[in-house]
Amino acid sequence: MRARESLHRVEDEGELTREALALTQAAARSALTERGSFHLALAGGSTPRRLYEALAHSGAPFERWHLWFGDERC
Repeated sequence: MRARESLHRVEDEGELTREALALTQAAARSALTERGSFHLALAGGSTPRRLYEALAHSGAPFERWHLWFGDERC
């Protein structure tokens, strides 16, 4: 999946979370289909917290995901 080169505005944090979840799930499905695994770099801080909580409850096949910590403070 290629990175999008556009700006997408959302109205609130809830919509941001839903959009981010949908994009992450689409990227995961594509990677799982093409390569059998999905790699995701996790950002630190509180900004992505809602996305991570939504992912935790999404029923994603995490046994095929590889999570990497990308916090610049480390």
